[in-house]
Amino acid sequence: MRLSIAALALALMLPAAGQADPPPIPQGAENAAKPAPGGPRPVIEIPVTAFSFGDLYHQDQYTHTFIVRNKGKADLVIAEVKPG
Repeated sequence: MRLSIAALALALMLPAAGQADPPPIPQGAENAAKPAPGGPRPVIEIPVTAFSFGDLYHQDQYTHTFIVRNKGKADLVIAEVKPG
């Protein structure tokens, strides 16, 4: 489960350019504020986007915290995370 945070960081960095249709809005995100064209927008910042655990030995879980910041002027809404 903690590794899904790493997947979040990777997924947020993948470019969405080239998609013909925008992805569907995830459930629960319908009420999220939509930025006005040319208005304030969220700007995501993830200073460290990768982490290596090195050699892993059997444990129930491995954890690492990634810092995610909003440097923009509008709310940053992360509605869905899909680990890859």
